[in-house]
Amino acid sequence: MFLWENSTFGELVIYYEKFSIKGREKLKEIQREFDWSIEQLDWLIACIGFESQFKPRARNKISKATGLIQFMPLTAEYLGTTIDALLEMEDYEQLEYVKRYFKPYAHRIESLEDMYMAILMPRCIGKTPDANVFSSYKAYKQNIILDLNKDGKVTIEEATARVRRIYDSGKSLN
Repeated sequence: MFLWENSTFGELVIYYEKFSIKGREKLKEIQREFDWSIEQLDWLIACIGFESQFKPRARNKISKATGLIQFMPLTAEYLGTTIDALLEMEDYEQLEYVKRYFKPYAHRIESLEDMYMAILMPRCIGKTPDANVFSSYKAYKQNIILDLNKDGKVTIEEATARVRRIYDSGKSLN
């Protein structure tokens, strides 16, 4: 963990070392633009860790989701790029698209669960931890690995459990 350079917070940012110098600058820009706390930035970083293991070239072979937050092809197009273009980008370049993606949700994020729901299922931002994330059987089957108790539904708490472990691990290293 590293001190957030030139920060008035004097706090640590989790997994800072996983990003290039330009990537770190882009993270600072995202934090400033959305007026996020260090904790909110840590939530985003934990989500990136879960979705891509901090690798901008991560790609899901089945869904074609690509990059730091696993952009789906239609999402990439909506943001003005393609998954193939994202695959070629460095972390700092891709973080610009992460910022664009989060713009409509940034001021609604009040928890780690909200941050991850912004990525996985934005309609679930602000819902209770026991809320069911997937309304269709197809979506559930594509995400069945998140159903920790194998009861046929994925709650926000279950969906976020692995992200929470990444976040907690990062905080314990501070």
